[in-house]
Amino acid sequence: MLVNTIKQYQAFILVLLLAIGLRITGITFDSLWLDESYQSLAEAYAEKLPDLTCLNGDYILIKHRQVSDYNTLIKNFRVVDPLCPPLYAVILNTWINYFGGSDLSVRLLSLVFSIIGIITLFGLGILLFNYPIALLASLLMAISPFDIAYAQEARMYTLTFLLSSLSGGLFFLLIKSIILKSADVKIKILYLLTFVLATVALINTHYTNLLFVAFEIFYVLYVVVRYKNKELFYYFCVSGLLMLLTWLPWFNLFLEALRAPHHVFYVVRKATFWWPIYALLVRLPLNFILFLSGKKIILPCILLYGSAAVILLFSLKELFVKGLKHTEIDSFISQKLKWLTVEYLWLWLLLPSFLLWGLDLVKNQKLIEISRYSYAIAPSVFILAGLGLYNLSRFNLQLYKTVILIQSVFCLINTSYTHLIPQKEPWCSVANDLNKYNREDYLVFVSQFYDIVCLDRYLTRSYRQIGLSPAMEAKQIENIFIKLKPVKFILITAQEGEAIKNMLPPGFKMTRQIDYFHGLHLREYRVLTK
Repeated sequence: MLVNTIKQYQAFILVLLLAIGLRITGITFDSLWLDESYQSLAEAYAEKLPDLTCLNGDYILIKHRQVSDYNTLIKNFRVVDPLCPPLYAVILNTWINYFGGSDLSVRLLSLVFSIIGIITLFGLGILLFNYPIALLASLLMAISPFDIAYAQEARMYTLTFLLSSLSGGLFFLLIKSIILKSADVKIKILYLLTFVLATVALINTHYTNLLFVAFEIFYVLYVVVRYKNKELFYYFCVSGLLMLLTWLPWFNLFLEALRAPHHVFYVVRKATFWWPIYALLVRLPLNFILFLSGKKIILPCILLYGSAAVILLFSLKELFVKGLKHTEIDSFISQKLKWLTVEYLWLWLLLPSFLLWGLDLVKNQKLIEISRYSYAIAPSVFILAGLGLYNLSRFNLQLYKTVILIQSVFCLINTSYTHLIPQKEPWCSVANDLNKYNREDYLVFVSQFYDIVCLDRYLTRSYRQIGLSPAMEAKQIENIFIKLKPVKFILITAQEGEAIKNMLPPGFKMTRQIDYFHGLHLREYRVLTK
């Protein structure tokens, strides 16, 4: 039995091994960046950070030592991040407790979620369509530079994909079993309970996933009206009640996120007449392509974006095109649900995206331009892409081979690039250079202040550190220098903190500057001698 199973799924096992290899290669090439060090780890360890703008020039080295218990984690959760939900931090807390908090360890958790997500996607593809489509979908995800990047980052996005796959898949299986009357009550209840748990977990992974829940509400009402099925409506009411009860212990944290001031969110935009059109016609469809293709290299990989677009376009065949060997999938899907599966996947893809676009318009934000915030729709993208490739192979075998070759080769080029050129601020390099300085001679100013956490992760000894910010008043910065009277100091700036160099008081001369990738700089200053 085991041998037969391995033979049957040996192609998928090879895809899985490819996925693991691509995700483990270069996983520690980049330093942990701000969101990993300052958000993920600070939240998971649940240690209160000092006010980094009120340091007195004392020797300090911020290192996470021991994870806190869950009660302390939830209590301190909003200290660092007022917006994200806590599930990922809770899981990472447990993971660190068992496997440690090294760069490799904390990123391996995301890799595990990604691999389980590929397995879930494969199973979902088989349940919805057939083995070839499931295999093609899992292959496209295995080589996706987008998913590989987030499988190598200590953030919640691969967990979002996994839970979205489970929620969306179980949701459709429940609907399908009710409409076709193809399962007994026990199976339906099992679908319902697991769907509820997956959906509540999804909400508590990232709050933009609520838009996916809004899609599920819309879709079930649509199907109830379409098929006039009261049983489905009853199951929907029960699942909704269970979700509310299960979410209740976490609901207060959601209310706190709602009360967070608008300016906290760094994606606030200025209202313009053209942005809604651009976001709808360009950015929204580009997100779908980026899930398949990544976004690190644009011009050299223009063929990659074209092949991804072709793949998705061919998934529309089952809805609109009438003459391209059109009955291939009919043997795998009930006649009564002939178009329902493809329709469901496209609605899964489009409706949350439109809702996010509308939310951006109302709140003057640009969430839709940050593709990872829409990752709950990615399972539908990969399954539709698998369907598109399957349709393409039936339409024109030579074109199919060309497209899949382009997709594979340029995805690997895109991923290889990310292991040659740093994609995040190289804090490890900065710390190595800073460690060469005599700590008795230099004050170390870091702008923005929260980047001290990123720097200290890689420092091997304490320095007299003070956090600065361009948001400070010039008088406040002047008072710091009057109080500490530095003769020599080092200024480390990262992107948003770069403006601070123009706010330093007079009387100092820059004697050295080291430039790193992604707007990271180390500058050495000393007092001007008369």
